[in-house]
Formats: sequence, structure tokens, C-alpha cells
Amino acid sequence: MPIQLHCDLQVASGHEAEIERVFTEVFSPAMARREGFVEVRFLKLITSYKGNPEPWNYRLVIGFETEELRQAWAACDDHQRLWPEMEKHLTGECWQGWLYGVAGAR
Repeated sequence: MPIQLHCDLQVASGHEAEIERVFTEVFSPAMARREGFVEVRFLKLITSYKGNPEPWNYRLVIGFETEELRQAWAACDDHQRLWPEMEKHLTGECWQGWLYGVAGAR
């Protein structure tokens, strides 16, 4: 079953441009080379229509063909080397995440 990991991130004020650069130039290209990769998106919160999103201001959405292949990405040398380059731009609780199975798509 295809999966998506949704991670809400607390990006530190003033670090937005740099974390977006690291994601675009370094982190996502390395992930895209992994077996089972489906997609990755880095979303910046614009507004909330219901509920309070604070302190989470970005969402990282990672898609792989299976959870096992996503875990292989998380355990690989590239991820171990590159995630700290993303994480150093986070603050507070840093991140929280949820794993979803893709129940439908178009």
C-alpha cells in the first residue's frame, strides 16, 4: 500500500528561505533517488480555516510505495547526513508526524 508521512514542522523565524533552499537543492533530490519514492512536498502554511495550527508553520509530505521503503530512506546514510541540515532550521518541538495509507487518489 502506498503511504504518506505528514510531518508538521516548526521552522524558526528568519530561517524560511534557507530551509526551503536546503529542501529544494539537497534534501528532496536525495530522497527522489531512493527505491520506492513516489513524491515529496514542502508546504508553507498560509492560513487556517478551522483550528489553531500554531506553532506548526510548514508541512513535509513524503510518499513512498511502502512503509518499509520509507524506513529504508530514513535509515540510509543520505538521510542521516541531510536531515540535520533541515532540522537545524527548526525550533521548539521541531516536528510531529502522522503516517497515512493512501486510501484513494486521482
